[in-house]
Amino acid sequence: MADENIERWREHFAEQPARSAAIMRELEDIVAQFERATHDRVKANEQLDSQPGKKEKVKKTDDTFASLIADLERNISERRNGKST
Repeated sequence: MADENIERWREHFAEQPARSAAIMRELEDIVAQFERATHDRVKANEQLDSQPGKKEKVKKTDDTFASLIADLERNISERRNGKST
């Protein structure tokens, strides 16, 4: 029985480097994906910054959508509460 336990421990420790290498490859892939996504986001922001007036247009559009969403939510809430608009 003791010999079996020793053999299992040997197998376990023999497999550890392969497991560690697989985990490292996964982590490297995740980091690479994050780097690409960050690079793409920075590039998109740089392009936005390079276009005069673009930030203001985007902000205005965002504000318009936020206002529209607020109006829709208020309308839905009023209908649920039995109020007619």
